[in-house]
Amino acid sequence: HSESDFGIGIIFAPDAKVLNNTIYSPGSWPYSIEARFSETTNCLIMNNLADEDIWGDRDEASSTLTSNVTDASKDNFADADSGDLHLSDSSAIAVDQGTASEDVSADIDCQSRPVGDLPDVGADEKCVPVAGTGDLDGDCTVTIGDAILAIQVVVGQEADVSKDEDMNSDGR
Repeated sequence: HSESDFGIGIIFAPDAKVLNNTIYSPGSWPYSIEARFSETTNCLIMNNLADEDIWGDRDEASSTLTSNVTDASKDNFADADSGDLHLSDSSAIAVDQGTASEDVSADIDCQSRPVGDLPDVGADEKCVPVAGTGDLDGDCTVTIGDAILAIQVVVGQEADVSKDEDMNSDGR
């Protein structure tokens, strides 16, 4: 929107927490996150990945900014041009760069975080599949899809389980 000045606004919101968001929309607004007005106090803005600055004290607001990255580029994402903002292999600015928080235990895909020593900055926790864990489709979770893939391999069928396939029609 041409008249907007932020992606996420914290307006008249005491004690608000803005944690582990990914805001990427080059040139759309001057600030990715903005805390505004004196009633907005004691806010925490942490572990956000963005392509624009964060303004934590506009018009007498008060907030703490921790472990945010505000210089993300499209190379940090799997396919930013098509809207896939999962972290890419070129996302060192975000991987294991966050601050631990009891408030955030899973990422945008409901995968547990952290995967490494520290949480990743942004909405996605970079998945690094570990051999021998049963995660055969490389999505960092062991699911029924991995079991089906194993059976297909054992019986000599073509392995065609997609990590995006809804195996049990539960909408996940």
